Amino acid sequence: MSPQDLLNLISSLSREPQQAVEKFVRILKKEQAAGMSFRDALDEFVGKHPELLRRLAQ
Repeated sequence: MSPQDLLNLISSLSREPQQAVEKFVRILKKEQAAGMSFRDALDEFVGKHPELLRRLAQ
């Protein structure tokens, strides 16, 4: 998926899912900056934020 396609997809979401995506990206960036691999950061995020992921899936 191209960056533009991703932006278009996120733009098509309602405000609440857009905020969830923004929070997801901020958390992943923070964890990666702390030296975690993307996979480790993603696994940690999934473990810490199941409700946010549920909202994203709606």
